[in-house]
Amino acid sequence: MADFRYKMRTWLHRMRPTFVILGLLLVTLYIGADCHLRSRGLAEAKKYHGEGLLCVSWDDLFQDVEEAQFDDKMRNHFDRAMVFAPVNWIDRTFCGGQGPVSGFMRGLKK
Repeated sequence: MADFRYKMRTWLHRMRPTFVILGLLLVTLYIGADCHLRSRGLAEAKKYHGEGLLCVSWDDLFQDVEEAQFDDKMRNHFDRAMVFAPVNWIDRTFCGGQGPVSGFMRGLKK
């Protein structure tokens, strides 16, 4: 039993740099995906005179779609907003960025 523990401990010690590199890679991919989503969302918001970050495409969301499709796309937005909530909080708190859109009112006319 002691021999197994020794082998496991040495294996973990040898694999530590690999785990650190994989962890850093995952964090980099997570932040990169958020930056891509944020830049696209804010560019589309500026184009359509919207406020806030929308995590799905404005074009896809505001086509003539039925209510069920709109709800599915908004659910995708909320899911992505939850996944990227930690990065969004850091951006809003320390950089003054915009947060995700909390909802839309459709069908209103002037």
